Amino acid sequence: MLLPILNCLKFRGPKAFMVLVIALATGFLPAPSAQAAEGGGSKKSAFGPGEHELQLPPIWIPVNIHKNRSGAPQYAPVTVNLTSRDGGMMNMCYRLPYIIEALVFALHETDVKMDRQRNIDTTGLDGLALDAAIKATDRKTVKSIKVVSGTPHPTASNQDMLSLCR
Repeated sequence: MLLPILNCLKFRGPKAFMVLVIALATGFLPAPSAQAAEGGGSKKSAFGPGEHELQLPPIWIPVNIHKNRSGAPQYAPVTVNLTSRDGGMMNMCYRLPYIIEALVFALHETDVKMDRQRNIDTTGLDGLALDAAIKATDRKTVKSIKVVSGTPHPTASNQDMLSLCR
């Protein structure tokens, strides 16, 4: 069946032959929807049902320790981990800039202490951050917040989630 077509293309030039080869090669590949129906796409949807955890980039907040010689306050990083409610990830991504702004204002207005090992005392910051996030969104979006001292390394899936939210 292909032989008459190839003989016909022989007289038309190499461009026509390459077009035919590409068309035949892509015709044998399964469509993406067929792959997903067969179970080939095993990646979980970012906006699917269930709770999702999102680690925000570090937020630098003023800490209450001895001031340096110039009298300026010192700053230290905290990392905020958000957990969405079931089905609330889409709204959390949509409202993420407002959540981050509310967290920055709330964490800058509080008196945060640092211990001798240069760890931030995060007791009470979780509730404060959760209240600020709920004010920026609603109760159906954010389930819990964990404030961690320092800058833990985010996972690759977290980076993917953050890029989806931007």
